[in-house]
Amino acid sequence: MKTLLIGGDITPAAELLREGGLVAVPTETVYGLAGNGLDASVIERIYEVKGRPAVKPISLMVANSDAIADLCETVPQAARDLAERFWPGPLTLVLKAKARIPEILRAGGETVGLRCPRQQQTLQLLQELPFPLAVPSANPSGLPSPKTAGEVLRYFDSTIEGVIDGGPCELGLESTVLDLSRTPYRILRQGSLPAEEIAAAMLQRQQASAIIAARAKIVDGAVSMVKMAIDKLNDEDIVDLDEERKAQRVSNLLVVLCGNKDAQPIVNSGSIY
Repeated sequence: MKTLLIGGDITPAAELLREGGLVAVPTETVYGLAGNGLDASVIERIYEVKGRPAVKPISLMVANSDAIADLCETVPQAARDLAERFWPGPLTLVLKAKARIPEILRAGGETVGLRCPRQQQTLQLLQELPFPLAVPSANPSGLPSPKTAGEVLRYFDSTIEGVIDGGPCELGLESTVLDLSRTPYRILRQGSLPAEEIAAAMLQRQQASAIIAARAKIVDGAVSMVKMAIDKLNDEDIVDLDEERKAQRVSNLLVVLCGNKDAQPIVNSGSIY
């Protein structure tokens, strides 16, 4: 079998993958060995080609964060927030897998790693395919991960169906793997994305959540006060008052309810809200 070297047009790579073939793909980290991530027989071949121990699970590459809900169970908000912050990019998120994920990919476990790569050709490939890609690094187990298509060919020429030549990898170091399947969250592998950046993003998310919760309490309190004001106004005869005097009456009530001398009503098109 002759391994096809694929340039800018990724159509041949998509066709090979749809047919159940293996294609090495470029990413910003290292080259990966890709196959249909939902086909157990394809995944078995990936293990065989790499000589990868069956106890080591394989991560999935996905086109965007929508795949999280499609492939994973019990997704914490942190996963969505981190994907929004760092995807496409060198962060693999480990989550509880749905039953549709082949057991061989999970190495018999209950979790699956997901990553969205920051490399245009591979990202376009993922967007064209109807399935995620199982993608470990494109090297025999125990040997250095390849950073160029030439290095992949030295490993797997005549063994796999194709290689997309995307040039040298931008980072040259594997992704950081973060386990969100249980608490406390933990980094399983430190890679291209520094742990400090992940921690900073999660802290920012917690602070934002606290602010939102505090604002919600304020809004709830304001709604209660407005209802009290309306109830009191309903007990009074203000039908014959002009708009300015109605507004002043509401303002006075808000001053009493809020203890805020700057409280002002909202007047719009002759109606008081």
